[in-house]
Amino acid sequence: MAKGAALYITYIQGQSKTDQLAFFKAIGGRMGQCRSLAVTTGEWKHCCANLEATVPSRLEKLHLSGGRYSMGPVKFFGGAAAPPGLKDVRLESIPIAVTPLKLACLTRLHLSDIEDVSAPELLRILSDSPSLETLSLVSMEDLDHNTAPRLPPIQLLSLSQVILLDLSVTFIHFVLSAITAPCLQEMVIDCDMEGIPSSQLLNGDLAHLSPTLSSAVSTASEIRVNFRRKFAYEIQVGGLEIALAHKSTLRHMQDTLEWLGNHVGVHLNKLPFHLYISNCKPNLESLEWFTSKVVVTKLTLLSSSFSSMPEFKMDIEEIVPLLSHRKSSSRDSWYLPCVEVLVTNMVRPSGNPDIVEMIERRHSANREQREGSGVPKRFREIWLSQGRHTGQNTSKPNVEFLKAVKTAGGSADVYWEAKKWTSAGLE
Repeated sequence: MAKGAALYITYIQGQSKTDQLAFFKAIGGRMGQCRSLAVTTGEWKHCCANLEATVPSRLEKLHLSGGRYSMGPVKFFGGAAAPPGLKDVRLESIPIAVTPLKLACLTRLHLSDIEDVSAPELLRILSDSPSLETLSLVSMEDLDHNTAPRLPPIQLLSLSQVILLDLSVTFIHFVLSAITAPCLQEMVIDCDMEGIPSSQLLNGDLAHLSPTLSSAVSTASEIRVNFRRKFAYEIQVGGLEIALAHKSTLRHMQDTLEWLGNHVGVHLNKLPFHLYISNCKPNLESLEWFTSKVVVTKLTLLSSSFSSMPEFKMDIEEIVPLLSHRKSSSRDSWYLPCVEVLVTNMVRPSGNPDIVEMIERRHSANREQREGSGVPKRFREIWLSQGRHTGQNTSKPNVEFLKAVKTAGGSADVYWEAKKWTSAGLE
């Protein structure tokens, strides 16, 4: 390597074959050449020793990630400010003193579980980074935002993505009330709303963001509602994604949808729904609401590949029989009759007769019954795959099962592991 050449360093503990002490000792004298530094480790002593003593003047990207730590905050770069060319900063669960860095002119900022940063310092970083494009804050509850001064919103004209995860509603308000982002394309919010009405999530204090949020959802073609666990749900519309936890999941979700329709975009009330269910079974009340109050055209049923608890898979599989018969409360009505696209990874190596039967019964009802709101539509697309709960690394198609699905589905396009299936096999 040429003397003085720029260095792009990545070290991931557990994946590197080089001993950590030897690695950081070897690069210690060349940190000044470092253009990019990305380190993931739970042992910060060796890495911090280098960063404490050296100012890598060419540094443009700094990504540091670790587990929980016991050592106190460390002042990088000998307590000096960060290099002026540093644009991309990602700090996760590391013992770093942020304030002495005097971060400014950033284009990307991600802070997760960083204790030694104040609310005024965060506002200063944002104010001194007018070209910021991405802002991500995760688990920053130790930051006391109640003492921060209320200032006019900071103009971030290049900001296109905001991610706020595992934060309180008041902290989310603090961040969003502090910025103006007319070019925002994506906003992701994840918080616990227990005891808080959904109308308080994006309330009057954030009225200045309404045009931005309306723009973010203006091109949406569907509303995706994801039940991800028993007391949590997600709503995704265009570039806006809201993930909330609340014990009264259905009622709270209804209120959130109503608020979005009234304040973000009235056109949302006319969009079809994509019901996405993973690792849980919504109760009958929820299925009734999605059947009678909105139009669900796409249904996704997933069992997490990493789940070792078979009860998750069993719960979600109980939905299939409910879609195979008329509702007990009505002679002619079926659950989710407008679903035309089915996606599931619950296919067993031996095949799933219950899925074949469900497709046959819904298509048969479509042929036999007159057109009406309760008559199930025929499937247009059926996307099948095999969840990794089997312990297999690859999933070979069960040809007989796919033939049965294709026969039952008639003109529906059938896909296996994202590849189209025909009588000749996978395309």
